[in-house]
Amino acid sequence: MLSNRILTPYGYIWSETVFTVLVLAFSRKRRRDSTRIIYEILLASKNGVSKTRAVYASNLNFRLIEDYLAFLLKMNYLERTPSGSSHDELRLTDKGARLLGLLDQLDKEIKPFRTFGIRREVSESKRGHEAKRAFAHAEAIRALERARDLTSRNKTSRREHEYQISLALLQVYALQGQVSNELAEIERVLSLAQTLSDKSKLSEAHAWKSNHLTRVGNYQQAIREGEKALDFAKVANDESKVAMAQLAIGEASVFLGRRDEPLQYFSGALKYYEERGDRAGQANAARLIAQVFLNYNDFPRVLDHANRALTLFMEAGDRMGEDETLRYLGDVCCARGDYLLGLDYYERVLKIRREIGNRSREGGALGDIGDVYLSLGQYEKSLDLHRQSLAIDREVGYRFGQVWDHHDLGVIQFNLGNLTQAREELVQAIRHAKDINAPDLIILCNNDLSTVLRNIGGSENLENALERASEASKMAENYTLVSSRIISESNIAMAHRALGNARDALDHSEKAVELLENCPPTEVQDEEIFFNHYLVQRDNKKPSEASTSLKRAYDKMMIKAARIKDFSTRETFLTRVNTNRNINSAWKEQSGSVEVLGQNSLQPFSTL
Repeated sequence: MLSNRILTPYGYIWSETVFTVLVLAFSRKRRRDSTRIIYEILLASKNGVSKTRAVYASNLNFRLIEDYLAFLLKMNYLERTPSGSSHDELRLTDKGARLLGLLDQLDKEIKPFRTFGIRREVSESKRGHEAKRAFAHAEAIRALERARDLTSRNKTSRREHEYQISLALLQVYALQGQVSNELAEIERVLSLAQTLSDKSKLSEAHAWKSNHLTRVGNYQQAIREGEKALDFAKVANDESKVAMAQLAIGEASVFLGRRDEPLQYFSGALKYYEERGDRAGQANAARLIAQVFLNYNDFPRVLDHANRALTLFMEAGDRMGEDETLRYLGDVCCARGDYLLGLDYYERVLKIRREIGNRSREGGALGDIGDVYLSLGQYEKSLDLHRQSLAIDREVGYRFGQVWDHHDLGVIQFNLGNLTQAREELVQAIRHAKDINAPDLIILCNNDLSTVLRNIGGSENLENALERASEASKMAENYTLVSSRIISESNIAMAHRALGNARDALDHSEKAVELLENCPPTEVQDEEIFFNHYLVQRDNKKPSEASTSLKRAYDKMMIKAARIKDFSTRETFLTRVNTNRNINSAWKEQSGSVEVLGQNSLQPFSTL
C-alpha cells in the first residue's frame, strides 16, 4: 500500500492531495485501496453520519474503521458534531468537502483506465516487469495531467488543488528522469505558488528549481534559487522549508568546491530532522554530508556518513536515496583503486534505477560502470556502455549527462588511438558544459583535450594544449578544486615539455607534485602525476630524482593492481592502460629486468 509520503529530491514530504492522486493513478487492483475507503467514508459523512452507519457505508468492521477515522479527524477532513442521540455525528469539514470533490472528479476520470487495466491484466502479465512499470508510469502521468486540467477550469477555488497536482506531476517526472518535462512543471508550480501568494509554497518551488539546476550543472543559478527558497521559508517561519532550502544551497555549493558552507547548511538541516525524528530527512542530510567529504577524499568520514544514510534510506524504502548512496560507496572504492568492488556497487545502482524507472539516471549508472572498464583498460566494453548512456541522455534531454558522455567517449577514443574522434568528442563536451555553466566539467574537459592535442602534435596544437591546461588551472584555483589543479599543473608541464621548454615544464610539474603531497588522498591518478614528473626530471638532467619519481609511480600502480584478484583483468590493467604500459616500459628499462609483466609480475603482490 502506498504511503502518503511523497518522494522529493530532499526526502519525503507529506501531501494528502498528492497521495490521493498517485494512489488513484497507480491503482490497478480489484480490491479497494485506502484511498477508495477514505472516499467512501467522506461520501457517507457528507450530511452527517453516525459511526455505525459509517462502518456499514464503507464496508469495514469497527476495529478497522478506527484508524481511518483517527486520520481523517486529525487531518481536519472530518469533525464530530453533537446529535440528538447519545453519540456524536461525523460530518465533513470544508477541507473534507474539497477533498471529496477532487476525489469524485478523479474517480470519474480514472474509472475507464481502471476498467481497461482489469481487461488487460492477463495479457499484460506476459510482457514482463519492465513493460508493466513503464505502462503504469505513463498512465499515472496522463491521469495527473487530466486531473490538473480539470482543476484549472475554476481558477479561484481550484488553485490549491492544481498546485498539489502539479507538484505530484513534478515528482513523477523527477523520479523518471524526464528532465525537460520536470523543468516545465517546476515553472508551473512556481507560477501557481506566486498566484497563491503562499510564501511556504514559493520556498518549496524555488528549492525544487535549485535542485534541478544542480542536477543539470548550473550551480551558481542553483544557489541563487536556493537562497530565494531560504528567504521565503524564513518569512513563512516554516522550519521544514528552511531545512529543504539549506539542503538545496548546500548541494549546489559542493559542486563549486566549497566545504565549510555546505557542511554548515547540511548540519543545520540534519539537526532539524533529528529533533523531529524524521529519519528520511536525516538520511538525505547524512548523504549530502558524505558527498562533501567525498569531494575532499576524506574516505573514512565518507563511509561513516554514507553507511548511516544507506541504513536510513533502506529502512524508509527510499530507493532513490539508496541508489545515490551506493554510488558514493562505489566512488570511494574506485578512488582507492578497488575497481571490481566499485563495479559491484555501480551494478546495484543500475538495477535500482531500472526498477524505479529513473531513465536519465540509468544513463549515469551505465556511464559509471563504463568508467570502471575504462580504468581497467577494457575500452571496447566501456565504449559500448557510454554509447548506451549517451542515447538515454539524449532521449530524455539530460544535458548534464551528455557532457559526461561526450567527455568519457573522448577519453576512450584517445585510449584506442583515435585522436581525431577524441578531439571531436571533447570539443563537443566543452560546448555543452559551457552552455549549462558547469565549471567543474569545463575544467575536466579542457584538461583531457589538452592531453589529446599534445599527442596529436604540431606547433598549433601544442600551443592550444598549453592554453587549455592553463585555463583549467586558473579555473580550478578560482573554485578551490585541488584535484583539478593538480592535473592542470601536470598538463601544463607536459605541454611545455612538448614545446621544448624544459625549465618551465619542471616548475609546473614540481607544483603539481607539491599540491599532491600536501592534500588528502585524491581522485587523481597519482601514478600518472609521478610518471609525468619522472619524464620532466629526466629532461632536466636529474637522474636520481627521476628514478625516485618513477619508483613512486610504479609502486602506486602496483598497489592498485594488487587489489585486482582476477589474473586476466589485472594483466589487462597493467598492459593496456596507457599510463601503466608506459610506467612498466620505463621501469623495465631502468631496472634492467628481463621480465616485468607476465607471470613474473605476480611476485611483487606478495610483498604489498
